[in-house]
This record gives sequence, C-alpha cells and structure tokens, in this order.
Amino acid sequence: MTAQPFDMPLDGLTRPTVTFDLSALVHNWQAARTFAGGPQVSAVVKADAYGCGAGAVGRVLAKAGCRTFFVANPAEGAALRPHVGNAAIYVFAGLSPATLDAYGRADLRPVVNSPVELELWRSRGRAASPFGLFIDTGMTRLGFSAEEVRALASSATALEGLGPMTVMSHLACADDPSNSMNDQQLNLFNELSSLLPFDSRSLSNSDGLLLGAPYHFDLVRPGLALYGGSDRLTENLDLKPVAYLHAPILQVHEVPKNTCIGYGATYKVARNSRIAIVGLGYADGYARAFSNAGVGWLAGGEVPVAGRVSMDLTAFDVTDIAAEHAQAGDWIELLGFHLSVDRIGRLGGTLGYEVLTSLGTRYAKRYVVDGNLVSGDEL
Repeated sequence: MTAQPFDMPLDGLTRPTVTFDLSALVHNWQAARTFAGGPQVSAVVKADAYGCGAGAVGRVLAKAGCRTFFVANPAEGAALRPHVGNAAIYVFAGLSPATLDAYGRADLRPVVNSPVELELWRSRGRAASPFGLFIDTGMTRLGFSAEEVRALASSATALEGLGPMTVMSHLACADDPSNSMNDQQLNLFNELSSLLPFDSRSLSNSDGLLLGAPYHFDLVRPGLALYGGSDRLTENLDLKPVAYLHAPILQVHEVPKNTCIGYGATYKVARNSRIAIVGLGYADGYARAFSNAGVGWLAGGEVPVAGRVSMDLTAFDVTDIAAEHAQAGDWIELLGFHLSVDRIGRLGGTLGYEVLTSLGTRYAKRYVVDGNLVSGDEL
C-alpha cells in the first residue's frame, strides 16, 4: 500500500511542515468536471493556489487537461504562465495603464470591470484579443453595473471589433442554496449577458456547482473545491483533502492543577496535566484566533490549544494522550486527514479560505504524487 500524506515519515524535519497531495488535487478537479457535465471546468489559482503553490498546482492540472486558469493580478499570471503552457489565464483585477503591457508579455486575458477599462483595452489595440467582461449582479465589488451593460449594448460602436469575450459574474450566497439572492443574480446575469456578443459565459464558483445546471453556463470556476476546503463540497463531490499541516513538539511540561499557560494567563489547567509546546505560531499563519479554540490531532485523539497562540509557539493540552506518544520530537497534525480545512476555519471563527491562504513562508513544503514525495522537476 502506498503511503498517505498524513502518515508519511517526517524524519529529519525540524520545523512545521505542509504536505500537498497533488493527486488528490487532480482528483478534486476531475470530480468537479464530472459533476458539471458539459461545461468546461477551469481552476482558480489566485493567492498562490490558495497557499498550495500555483506553479505545482498549475503544472499538474494542465497535465490533467485543465485549459483555463484564473488569477488575481498580472504578477500572479506571469508567474503561472511557464507552468501551464498555452492555457488561457484570466486576471480578475482588470486593467490599468500601468499593468496593460504585462498582459501582452505573458499572454494574459484581463477581466475588464468598467467602461474605462474596456476603452483602455481597445485604445491600445488589444480589443481583438480574448478577454473577460465582468458584470456586477449584486455582490457590489468589481464589475459593470446593469446600467453600464445596457448602455454598452445600445452603443453603435462600443462593441465593434471585440475579440472572443467571456462574460462573467460572481455569486454572493452560493454556499446557502435557499438564499433568494442566488435566483436574483442568475436572472439578472441571464438578462444582461444576453445583451452582449459573448463567446462564453461563466457564473458559478465552487458552491455554485451545487446549485445545478442553470448556474453552470459554459465555464465554471472552482477554487476552494480543488483544495478540499469545504466539508459541504467534500460530501457532495467526493473530494479529498489536499493540504496536511504538521508541527513538532519541542517540549512537554508536567504541570500541577491550577497552573496558568501562556500570555495573559487565559488558560488554567483544571487537573494535573501535561502541556506540549509546539513549534508554530501566528508568524507561521497559525492564527491567534485559535487561542483556547483550536485543536490538534495526536496519536488517535484531539488535543486542545491551551492558552494564547504566540508568534512562534503554541501550547496543547496532551493530558489524555499516552505519555509515550506525546514526547519532544513527536508531531501534531493541525490540518489534514483528521482535521478538515473547513472545521479548523470554524474553530478559529473564520473560513477554510483563510486557513489555506495563511499557510506561511516559514513552513517546509513537500509535494506528493501517487503516494510518493516528488520534487518540482518531477511534476
């Protein structure tokens, strides 16, 4: 049996380590593609592929057949380009005079968000190139307003000479299928996009997949689903965890009842206890919000965070774990097979998105394909 990322040896490692299972990531993309059926399934790889490494993620997904990627800004797109061949790369942030040239250098496609951006694209001789046009259907972030779309559609010249255009919007409440805003946005998107000479249309993010075929259009844009970051999506799409975070125990204290732990003395043990000091903290992206709220997994059981998370250290109460399994040099799982991204996010009062994108630069990072550790050159 091949080793799984959660039980692969950590021998020789001395700092918190994240292991990324790229085979699981490909499985998740393929699961989204199967669920979507006819529409093309892209990959959202902004924020360094949600903390998982955009280069590695882009490379394995391109090999698996993914032909469209989305990033947040041109710098992310330029960094991704060498890893995905001639796949389409769309940039959500749109255009400015300062960034326009970057699109040509890396063959990127802007998602234009206003009439000013569209005119900039046209005035620099790029209008015939493929691009995206974003409509604000209720999220009130970036995008053309309904009035601007109608004005654009009624203009005799504004739409002339445009290249292949993907018209898109974004759902605000897709994680709540009963929310009436989903239908409101769908109806407005249908109305406004039909006024434009689109080549394709795109509305659904990861949760939008579960809303059904009327929301899928030509292209769906999963992000969190690819990284196994939502328990709801995992249950419905048969997803697998991708990121596994482990940190080493540096020291274990035997402490008597009523001993206080950490800054502010916010945790007091109610019995004679054993406290493991683990080598990670908020400088690693293990948020201070996990103070007295987070949990780890050690030797078959959960262990709670004891006290406040420090910059470099976090204490866990390991009293209920056999002493031989809670020694300096042992490893605690903070994320992975036993502790889902979604659950950890809830414990910290946040989302799985933030947990993944907070995986910091101080971690040792490893990649696994088919149960085997691989280097970047082997991907």
